[in-house]
Amino acid sequence: VHGDESSGSSTPQMSTIVSIDFGTSRSALAFSHGGEVKVFTPTSAVFRRFDSRKIETALLMDQKSNKVLKFGIPAKHSFVDEDGKDLLFEWFKMHLADLQDSSDNKIIKDQSGRPRKLLDVLSGAFLFMSDEIMNELDKQGLRTAKQETFWVITIPVIWSAAANSMMRKACVAGGLIAHELAQNIRFVNEAEAATHEVIRADGFQAKKGAKFAVLDCGGGTADMTFLELVNLSPVRIREISRPIGAPAGATRIDRNFTQVLETIFGRRFEKIKQTPAFADLMLTFEDAKISFQEGDSGGKVFRFSQVVEDYNARNPKSEYPLSEFASDVQRAMQNNPRFAQIGVRASSLTIPMAMFREWFDSIILEIIELLNEAFENSNTRQVSTVYLVGGFSQSEYVFSKIKAALSRKGIQLIRPDKPDVAIVMGAVRAQLAEAMSVRCAQFNYGIITSTEFDESKNHDKSKMRKIEGKDHIDIFDLFVRQGSAVPNDYETEKKPYIPLTESQKIVSFKLAIIDSESLPNLVYADDRRISIHSEVKVPVNTRLPFNDRTVYCQLRFRGVPEIVLTNSEGYSLNEANGLIIKAGGW
Repeated sequence: VHGDESSGSSTPQMSTIVSIDFGTSRSALAFSHGGEVKVFTPTSAVFRRFDSRKIETALLMDQKSNKVLKFGIPAKHSFVDEDGKDLLFEWFKMHLADLQDSSDNKIIKDQSGRPRKLLDVLSGAFLFMSDEIMNELDKQGLRTAKQETFWVITIPVIWSAAANSMMRKACVAGGLIAHELAQNIRFVNEAEAATHEVIRADGFQAKKGAKFAVLDCGGGTADMTFLELVNLSPVRIREISRPIGAPAGATRIDRNFTQVLETIFGRRFEKIKQTPAFADLMLTFEDAKISFQEGDSGGKVFRFSQVVEDYNARNPKSEYPLSEFASDVQRAMQNNPRFAQIGVRASSLTIPMAMFREWFDSIILEIIELLNEAFENSNTRQVSTVYLVGGFSQSEYVFSKIKAALSRKGIQLIRPDKPDVAIVMGAVRAQLAEAMSVRCAQFNYGIITSTEFDESKNHDKSKMRKIEGKDHIDIFDLFVRQGSAVPNDYETEKKPYIPLTESQKIVSFKLAIIDSESLPNLVYADDRRISIHSEVKVPVNTRLPFNDRTVYCQLRFRGVPEIVLTNSEGYSLNEANGLIIKAGGW
């Protein structure tokens, strides 16, 4: 594409809105048809013992067809009941945390070490959840098709462009949207989504002009957004600083616990994890995490008699005598000083409160460091209240620690009712009645383009390339600068892009970001700071006069940027036949 240096359509209105809060350890669904927001918990994905509005992010997949067989705790139980015949995936969202390439080839492994494409697992999860909500809507007489539904998907603020791109691809493969430029979908960062629930909660009493923050503590990340209430009726808020986040989530506590068990059981542990009793044990551990408080003494007791019994029933040739459990625990304590305080009695294991506290504190310390960093910013120093949401926020210990850290800064901490579903409910509300009037641009956003070499503009000759005898240079064409105020539904100016040659049949657009607060006027396309969000290829009508082949590009911001393409006559190319998308997602 040749950028001319001299120089959209609105969101579709759909009666049914569905949000998916796709979590590391647990996920949630909510919907609205006519205004009221309801959380939906698929009965096929819950377990009678575990009363929750959210479902475990666990997926059982047929190893031959890749078909999703079950989701949630039933997926875990079926996996063990069938002796691991099919593939079980847990915590697979974490593979997106450091994803740098949005290609379809990222491979992950199931509980038994069998490989599958990450995209297949993600799309399977979206397929299951979207099928379940469609069936529920049908039961309620609200029959609708997936592509006639508006979808709101929540994402962590710290994710890379590649991770966001992968999620959009998974939504296409899962049938939620027809293609990666479809307009019936929106991605919202988790803390911003929760904000739309917080500002409508009974405990929200901010006055006009008040500055506040929302902190989302989940299974994989902690995210934070900073806001000012600019109007009361209707409610309008604006971001006063860029949202921030850290990989500080509750699943690290689970990993600490399973590392203890792996040390105790050794090579048997892989098969022990495949017992129904072990799935029940982890539910008990989850209850212990939520109920843990600052003043607790003694320890948390976990019983293993049923776990060992289940293991022996499935492995009669390598029976594990229950009498060996205590000695194995003592051996683990001797070999690892970190486990020295663990208690054992017959078939029961006691995790001392000091160890539990250490597991929590390592994560809470990172969250508090995030808070300290946040309030060093001159724009956030007037924040008077922080609202705490997310699954991890249900822990009394987490709440008390963060409350104490904020009180030393003179900041109040409030935890609204139902903090675990504030994100998924807020995501629907964000689409029903958008309250965010202005955001701070998270990155520098632009298009990779080619322009004619111009020595007067200090173009680097070493980066020059010839195209049909003319010297060109590839640059980052900036649309929006990082940190700048971006009104909701803001559309940048349209920039014209002209084919480089008469014979060119495809015009290619690469939407790119740069995470840098200091950006020079000239940035070359090979700058290592550049991340590519997507590549969109538009067929060129070579029958038109050359000057009529211009494609106009602009960015639209609805939480995250979307690319909008039009031709020289103003016709939208976003829905055009023949559009080729190499790596979509914004």
